Amino acid sequence: MINNKESVVKLKNVTHIYPMGNGEIRALQDITLDIDDDDYLAVIGHSGSGKSTLLRMIGALEIPTQGEVYMEGFNTCDIGQEDLVSLRAKTVGFVFQDFRLLPQLTALENVMVPLLPYEKYNSARKKAMELMERVGLSNRVSHRPGELSGGEQQRVAIARALIRNPKVLLADELTGNLDTATRDSIMELLDELNCQGLAVVVATHDQEVMAHAKRRIRLRDGAII
Repeated sequence: MINNKESVVKLKNVTHIYPMGNGEIRALQDITLDIDDDDYLAVIGHSGSGKSTLLRMIGALEIPTQGEVYMEGFNTCDIGQEDLVSLRAKTVGFVFQDFRLLPQLTALENVMVPLLPYEKYNSARKKAMELMERVGLSNRVSHRPGELSGGEQQRVAIARALIRNPKVLLADELTGNLDTATRDSIMELLDELNCQGLAVVVATHDQEVMAHAKRRIRLRDGAII
């Protein structure tokens, strides 16, 4: 463990390599990066530059080939899988590019899912309702994902990511398939969340999204340039 009060997540000399046939893909190269508790970071770069892999490292979804990832002061390479799952669930919320909503569940039930192993149904439902109101979807709670627009599905995914009160929200191409008005409303929501103390990290190609961030890093061939 390290004593690092100011950084929720810290990457130290992280390199990540994916085997590919007889060769390999070096997705990240010697990345050192701190995510503080009030950060608002845009990760930019062309497709294949390593943006999604970097978000997975920040969220401890993968273990780096080389280097170290610290979350809340704990080296994620040194703790057991059960402890890592618990730490990750309390620290980070994920909004995936393809939403990953369960099609058989209603919007409200999708938001509840991360809480159901830990809380009683009524408690989880109450918290999910509050978040659905917060993202402007209180009138869509009983609709299934297939009955929602892309922007509405994105808002459900954000609500689900927030249900366990994370310290960091990670969003991969958050607005890639949305119209301008929907994109702007979602970015307003993220701005509000950041002002309330939530760290936000977005991987994006969108110049308008980049403009909302407090700082930016650009990746090329897995390295920060």
